[in-house]
Parts: sequence; structure tokens; C-alpha cells
Amino acid sequence: MVISGIFLGTALLECADVAAGCDITADPITGDIPDCEGRVYGMKPSSLLAVMGLITGLMAAFTMPIIGAIIDHTDLRWKVGIVSAIALVAINAFQIFLIQDLWLLMAILQVRRII
Repeated sequence: MVISGIFLGTALLECADVAAGCDITADPITGDIPDCEGRVYGMKPSSLLAVMGLITGLMAAFTMPIIGAIIDHTDLRWKVGIVSAIALVAINAFQIFLIQDLWLLMAILQVRRII
């Protein structure tokens, strides 16, 4: 999961740069990519991963006590595990098809996958 998140994070940053109208062509001499001053959905594309991490942390903080109580105090432990595993595999399979037009949906799925 971590490795796929790293590769997908890089791809999402590039897609966000393109959506913001930024030039993602590297300088042929230094290899540096110029900073992007454009905005997409009200934020700089370079802030995408930080915002995704913030949302993931908040969602985990709010859902962890509820999910933990369900797992610890009911007989739904196996069902929750099976549903979680199926969702994780399905989201990872869907994220293989990342294209420029679907980058925001993939970012949302990436946040949901981590929780």
C-alpha cells in the first residue's frame, strides 16, 4: 500500500499541475521543474498531498472509535475485515486507470483507501 501510494501520489501531483495549467516540463540542463503558481480547487497543486493527509487523519480520528467499537463489541469482526479487504483491492484495481480527467476522483479514493 505504501509503495502504490508513493507512485500514485507523484502521478496525482503531476495531474494537478496540468489541471492548474502549469508547465511540468523539466529544464533540460538542471532537470528542475518550475514552481507552479496556478491553483486548482482553490489550492496550489503542491499542497495536494498535504491536504489529502489532513483529510485522512481527520476521517481516521472520527471513524476509528466507531469502527473499533463495532469490531471489539459485536460479532461483525469477520464481516468488517472481509468488506475492508474487498474495498481495498477494488480501489487499488480502479486506481490503475488513472488518467488526467479522473485525477480528483483518484485522489478521493486514495484518501478513502488509507483510512
